[in-house]
Amino acid sequence: MVTCLSRPRLYVELPEDEEDAEEIGYCIEAECPWEPEHQCSIIIRNDEVKYVGPSEGNTPWDDEDEYYCIWNDTSEI
Repeated sequence: MVTCLSRPRLYVELPEDEEDAEEIGYCIEAECPWEPEHQCSIIIRNDEVKYVGPSEGNTPWDDEDEYYCIWNDTSEI
């Protein structure tokens, strides 16, 4: 059996700005064999995945340009 992600942790993050009070953000961090020093981070804001990759301290409330999702990278196409 192959295990990709282990020991996942879910963080629910409320917005700092009251204008975004109706939105909710989540961060899931898990240990992974390909990024053992930084872990894997999945950031979700409302129903949209904002980021998947090494944990770099991002939150659901960061600006869009601070996220990089591999499936949005069109440089190889």
